[in-house]
Amino acid sequence: DEDTQLTNSKSFLYKERKYWPIRIHQDEVIACSNPAFGDLRIIHTSDIEGELAVVVCDYYTSRIIHQMHCSTSSIQNVQISPNGSIIAYAYKQEQASIDSWIVYDVNNKNQVLFEDQDVQSVTGLSALPFQSLHFHPTNHNLIMTLSADGTTIKIWQIENNLIRSTTNQIVLKHSIRSCHFTGHGSKILLWYCKSKNDRGNEKQNEDWVNQCQIEIWDTKNCQRLKWFQVPCWIDKDGNQIKASSQLGQGQSLKAVQFGGQSDTVMFLSYEKILGFINLQHQFDINIKQDFEKHFQPIQSDTAGSAFQITISDDQQLIKISTNVCKVSNIYNNINWNFVNN
Repeated sequence: DEDTQLTNSKSFLYKERKYWPIRIHQDEVIACSNPAFGDLRIIHTSDIEGELAVVVCDYYTSRIIHQMHCSTSSIQNVQISPNGSIIAYAYKQEQASIDSWIVYDVNNKNQVLFEDQDVQSVTGLSALPFQSLHFHPTNHNLIMTLSADGTTIKIWQIENNLIRSTTNQIVLKHSIRSCHFTGHGSKILLWYCKSKNDRGNEKQNEDWVNQCQIEIWDTKNCQRLKWFQVPCWIDKDGNQIKASSQLGQGQSLKAVQFGGQSDTVMFLSYEKILGFINLQHQFDINIKQDFEKHFQPIQSDTAGSAFQITISDDQQLIKISTNVCKVSNIYNNINWNFVNN
């Protein structure tokens, strides 16, 4: 309701006489379901009487649907299925470098166990270590994970309170920095760096390869559809932005997202520099010669280092999440006006 404002909200996004409340809690991680598939539910972490808890609530009524206390002292990430029936959260075990993920069925009030043929074929596992876990945006029974070593993307199917690995997977020799669904779940976007020092192998500047590969894969068949190359590091000299020529100098790539019809616009966030490349008529970008010609900056002084780019379903808004107080900058996707912070 455009005339309703939540009194406990910290700020509001205003657009075309409508308000969207944005709650800001510096100690929380948060995610929401898709109202197109059921009631809009919010999952977030909260400190309840000195104990860390995962809370699922109805967005419109604030009614708590599910609340579970966690034995861990830190939750790194939370996810929720598009219909809001299944949640997942990541916690860090002692002396572990990779987060472990737990999946829980909110409606049936039970944990959903992993059944991984590569690890254990009979007994379900309560948690597995992944770099990331994502629900399919339209199918709440599908999950995508990125392995602990960053080389394998796997699609899982939820069946009868078990999460079973399917034959659909992507295996690369490079360590994938990030992956997520795109195109309403029909495609997977992933990217990795090819720089010689990617694994801590220091090389001389003349041997350094400043190259990041961005790939789009088909979700159903796990076949690569197209790929692009951009710099891993860029420099800003006055108003000019170009690929860095010095080892580890400048600002590194932090987030990649596609927008527009048929993924024709590629958004790139290099720490404090946000910009885009229009791929409608240009699908073979030479990173050494053409990047500065095609990269169009939107903002070059974002607060903190950006780690996530999110585009609304109607392509009208872009949200940039940074690591400073978990601030999200929201832009109008049509004329690139800053909407709210």
